[in-house]
Amino acid sequence: LFKKEMLVSSRNFKGIVWFFFLLFIWVIQIAAHLVVGDTIQKYQPDVSHKQIMLQVLQYSIAIYFICSFTLRFVFPSFSVEKKTAWILGSSPLSFKKIFFGKYFFYSLTFILLGMFMSYINTVVLNLPITNTLYLVVLFVSTTVFIVTLGLVFGAFFPSFETDDPEVITTSMPGLFFTGFALLYGALSDGALYLTLTEKTPLFVIGYLMFTVLVIWLLLKKTLSSLSERIVF
Repeated sequence: LFKKEMLVSSRNFKGIVWFFFLLFIWVIQIAAHLVVGDTIQKYQPDVSHKQIMLQVLQYSIAIYFICSFTLRFVFPSFSVEKKTAWILGSSPLSFKKIFFGKYFFYSLTFILLGMFMSYINTVVLNLPITNTLYLVVLFVSTTVFIVTLGLVFGAFFPSFETDDPEVITTSMPGLFFTGFALLYGALSDGALYLTLTEKTPLFVIGYLMFTVLVIWLLLKKTLSSLSERIVF
């Protein structure tokens, strides 16, 4: 299933164009951020607070792009298989295996992508190891949550009218997913800011525990509710 998702994604020309378009915008943003960070380092005598704000801002932008990738690729992943649904439907595979095949593929892909871009930001800002650790923990947990939310929304609200991702993402479930994902991203931004300003890991620990609980509840509800019905 992991290989199947990889092959389907790599053979979708329009999806590949969208992927590199979003990635290109992200790279441009990082380059602009490099110029801003270098300017602050040169002309500001005290950069400690400015560095925290830059780190939080960069983290917020990274989460925004993860939301964009998830909305474009993860949320419509069940609906776009409308024409080939009979293949999975006739195979001896449970919904649980199909769901987790997509889940692990997209989670791993976006985590690796985000970690690479975060590494560039860490080098640019010259962050201490503790700040980098906080950022990594929050980013990975938030990315997994956003992917979980996107896949759950896509499974509960598949499109029966079209398999065009551009149309599916602008549907009402797509808009609700975008709102919830951005709100949760803002919550993680707040946790990062409080952690850096208060110099305590309690906010990160609390956020991580809450995120794990919410992810578990979402997966449990989805698998128990949809295991016996076809969602695509």
